Amino acid sequence: MQTAIQLQLLQDKISLPDLTIGQAMDIAKIPERFNEKRLSALITHLTNDAELADLLTVQERYYILLNQQMLAEHKYSEQGDQHRYLLPTIESDVPDSFEHPNLNISIQHLRGKHVCVLETQCENLFDWLCGQMACQLYGDIFTQIMGEDNSDDKYDKWEAISVGLTENEINELMQNRVAMLTSLPEYIFNYLVTIYSDMLASLTHFVDISNDNQGITLLSVNQASNQEQNTEGLVHSEPARFLTLAALRGTASQLAKLIT
Repeated sequence: MQTAIQLQLLQDKISLPDLTIGQAMDIAKIPERFNEKRLSALITHLTNDAELADLLTVQERYYILLNQQMLAEHKYSEQGDQHRYLLPTIESDVPDSFEHPNLNISIQHLRGKHVCVLETQCENLFDWLCGQMACQLYGDIFTQIMGEDNSDDKYDKWEAISVGLTENEINELMQNRVAMLTSLPEYIFNYLVTIYSDMLASLTHFVDISNDNQGITLLSVNQASNQEQNTEGLVHSEPARFLTLAALRGTASQLAKLIT
């Protein structure tokens, strides 16, 4: 007998049914290193909406994944720890974007289509950081952080990168912006990362995302809440990387590995 739970996202309410074995095998055909494309395929199968996965924020996507894994593990009477990564969220309090109060710099959500592009291009943590800033920040960034006298023509004003663009168009814009970021003096880059990190907090919802060399990771709620207080390395919990299809068990899990 199939079961389903209802999930309220920022704008959408979805029904989360069981994943069928056929759907799981279809997702398994995508190489495991492309976890974001796998997650997009999972969301498409579960919602029967081919466009939704691209439009959702990264936090919404992993909120769906954690709930899907908890639903799957319940069938096997296993107690997962996914709930430790869920943040209390009032959907109406989460803005679509945030503008810095003192600088002409804004930040938008990182969305599904953005990260599907990033995972094909990023090889390490530095790539992911630069790629995310390129996709999320917009405004007269370099004049603001370098001053009009120090910025030159190669530092263009950034428009928001819409997920209405194709993946190729997003990739081209992202690559151009990453080139600008990598040409910054080290102390200016550090300053911009500080601004970016501070602004990110205004968009937090459902889960707290981070990165490692492979891509998106999640911070546990305790780790996220204590992050600023533990400046001497007192917290040893590592960010967790949640993989699509990780909740498969038995024959289904073995078949998924063989298909890959």
